[in-house]
Amino acid sequence: MSAKAGEDQFRVGADLDKAQVLVQNRVALAQPRLPEVVRRIGVTVAKNAPDFLLVVQLVSPDRSRDRLYLSNYALQRVVPVLSRLPTVGSVQPVGAREYAMRIWLDPNKVSEMGMSAMEVVDALRAQNVQVAGGVLAQPPAPSGRVFQPSITVQGRFRQPEEFENLIIRNTDGGRVVRLRDVGRAELGARNYGTNAYINDSAAVALLVFQRPGTNALQGSETIQATVAALERDRPSGVEFRMTYNPIEFFVRTSIKALEVTTYEAIALVVLVVIVFLQNVRATVIPLLAIPVSLVGTFAAMAMLGYTINTLTLFALVLAVGIVVDDAIVVVENVERYIVEGLSPKDAARKTMDEVGGALISIALVLTSVFVPTMFIVGISGEFFRQFAVVISVATLISAFNSLSLSPALAGLLLKPHHPHTGGKATVFARLLRSGEVRGVDPGRSEQTRRRHHRRADHRHRPTDHPGIGASGGFSLRVQDLNNNGPVALARATDDLLAALKADPRILLAFTPFSTNAPQFFVDVDRTKAEMLSMPVQNVHSTLEAYLGSAYVNDFNLSGRTYQVIAQAEGLSRLDVEQIGRLKARSDTGAMVPLDSVASFSTQSAPDRVPRYNLFPTAEIIGSAVPAVSSDAALTLVDEIAARTLPEGFAIEWTELSYQQRLAGGGIVTFLLSVVFVYLVLASQYESWTLPLAVVLIVPM
Repeated sequence: MSAKAGEDQFRVGADLDKAQVLVQNRVALAQPRLPEVVRRIGVTVAKNAPDFLLVVQLVSPDRSRDRLYLSNYALQRVVPVLSRLPTVGSVQPVGAREYAMRIWLDPNKVSEMGMSAMEVVDALRAQNVQVAGGVLAQPPAPSGRVFQPSITVQGRFRQPEEFENLIIRNTDGGRVVRLRDVGRAELGARNYGTNAYINDSAAVALLVFQRPGTNALQGSETIQATVAALERDRPSGVEFRMTYNPIEFFVRTSIKALEVTTYEAIALVVLVVIVFLQNVRATVIPLLAIPVSLVGTFAAMAMLGYTINTLTLFALVLAVGIVVDDAIVVVENVERYIVEGLSPKDAARKTMDEVGGALISIALVLTSVFVPTMFIVGISGEFFRQFAVVISVATLISAFNSLSLSPALAGLLLKPHHPHTGGKATVFARLLRSGEVRGVDPGRSEQTRRRHHRRADHRHRPTDHPGIGASGGFSLRVQDLNNNGPVALARATDDLLAALKADPRILLAFTPFSTNAPQFFVDVDRTKAEMLSMPVQNVHSTLEAYLGSAYVNDFNLSGRTYQVIAQAEGLSRLDVEQIGRLKARSDTGAMVPLDSVASFSTQSAPDRVPRYNLFPTAEIIGSAVPAVSSDAALTLVDEIAARTLPEGFAIEWTELSYQQRLAGGGIVTFLLSVVFVYLVLASQYESWTLPLAVVLIVPM
């Protein structure tokens, strides 16, 4: 028995609770068309983040506990506790061996007893049942009864011995056939398909997925604290290992680095202001703009529900340099008028009459530059939205501070003084005059000047970085729109890959899709089956029960419900010749070998055919050369696919490539920013031509 999962993705900002209800409704509509065994086990709908938060592993270092014990300890004691945490969406075990009562049948003994596999399964289902015995003297009943005892009946079996002692057939001669006569029962695992290891020791990995909308840092801390509490009560021979924690090793580290960068930015701003203003009183005024703006920005973030993350901290780092600009303009202008002989209060009043409008224009222009980025759709828009809001709020608070607090402080703190002519000013002027600007000697050729310019341009080019340009790569799906089959899908995918690799602008391209997985094809001759009175359904059910396993029903153990699964012994399903010797019952009651009604052949086929938007698909992952941008690479792949793929096939972008296509190019956002700046300046200066002098600086 195994489980399969599908995934539905919704647009950014969608109500996931409502989306889950809609998916549940669609699943309910599809359930009547599902196989009976799937309906009996059930279909679960859950909402998760696309990536797991961290991985917790259970291991037995001294190997005193086997994988079966570790698995069920994790499933019974660890998974329920972690799943109840408010920041956890779900916990997915990997390599876990959940308990199951495995009924291992010997096909030879089953056929010797004149039975088929499904007859054994039906006998198990008939006797391993859950029974409600009722209550003795339950009303309505004659009065006078003092007690009403409940009646219990052994329905479901619990131990392997009870299953082996179960009677599955009673022959005409009075002989009874028990399960132990045709097989054995064992408390084993429901699935043996996956394994997990730590340093060559058996382990169970628990993939913890974050609940959408929760804080990753808080979730990581809560999970670690919960695991530490569980570890105190762990049994001997079991240890917990936190083998993968990207929150701890990436998010926290990057946020810490940005915190340090914020402090460094503040220190550099303080140093620059002190050096150039050369007045302690004047230095205090613009420096006060930093805490005022940052505190106000944090308050706005709290009201908007934003958290301190990599994007918001990066915006704050940039805002530190922006918020002091307006205050420096005010202080410098007040200082100028004080030097000219005005009192500090008169100098502050005259300064605001002169630069007040300019300060408002600066704030509105900076804000209008970032406002268009808030309307980009998709994940990119979600990233830019937080970044733009934080910088815009910090800029507006800084402008308000420069229009109110900064001039008031300037009028109170600054004192009349003479221009700087002392020793400090002289030393500072000499340092400025000692600066060096490198140039090209007169008479040098144009070729020499170009060579110098190319070297300077090369030094200032940004280096390649994952996620910038083409280094992040692209991901797409080739869709089979007409259901032409896996072979045609593989051929179309290979043709597209060959065309991509032939283009020098594509660095690499590959696909994990393959049709070379070995398979045995069972071809049932329906004419022979009809002549032998063999229903084809009996052939299919025999193959399913012996080779694929058959879900019988459930049994109880330690207060929990587990599955009963029947399957052929491992030694009876090793090669195709053994499959031909399996027997199924015909309508005449005879046991017919499968090779009498079917032929077996070897062929190649895909081990699975994934679907994307309901169509069979093959995934392609690739990357362009560093000189080609991501947007150009996507356009190039679109062009190659349009002329390469045959009719009935198309490509669909996925993951980050889909988000980039959804957001579109940045040219529209850039033009909107320019338009917003122009309109703001036009309204401020009450002129349509004067703002052009400012806007035309952009292309220069």
